[in-house]
Amino acid sequence: MAVANSFGASIFTLLFCLGLPWLVGYFLKSEANMIEEINFNFAGICLTFTSIVPVILFRVNRWTLDNKVGTVLIILYGIFIILVGYEELHREYIDTKIHTIIQKLTGN
Repeated sequence: MAVANSFGASIFTLLFCLGLPWLVGYFLKSEANMIEEINFNFAGICLTFTSIVPVILFRVNRWTLDNKVGTVLIILYGIFIILVGYEELHREYIDTKIHTIIQKLTGN
């Protein structure tokens, strides 16, 4: 049951954690976000990691879900959210700075 729950949570994470930042970005910028391959690959790698690690944790813990495994899973989920959020915000900040510098150099 715990393994099925883990995979269900991974599917939710894939759909929610990739979709929500783009939805928020759309409402903040009022324009569609282009999917950049680097950003998508980063999130995909993180989500793959968070799908494989629970299976390994459950196997090591003899297919049982206890407080230790639950705590590790919550910590991994938090780390994933922080990494993807940081990567997205950092990329947006750099893109804005580069765009501003180009505008100043070209006089547009």
